[in-house]
Amino acid sequence: MKIWLAAISHKHGTTVYAAVSRDRLIHELYGYVQSWWKQELPDDPFPAGMPEEEAVDLYFKKIDYEYLEFVDETELAGSD
Repeated sequence: MKIWLAAISHKHGTTVYAAVSRDRLIHELYGYVQSWWKQELPDDPFPAGMPEEEAVDLYFKKIDYEYLEFVDETELAGSD
């Protein structure tokens, strides 16, 4: 089974996301961005209606103390 991984490094540590597709991974990251946007970017309205991947990219461009790293496709060990 293949999975897609991403890690967000932030002031509290690192949060790792895993999903069965890239689209699902982007959706999970979008949820993170959506939940933190108001707190981290109080002067910028959340870009509702923007494609999810673009909103994720925009958030991490604006926040210079959080970092997003993708480890795209990974084979899950023992999933033959």
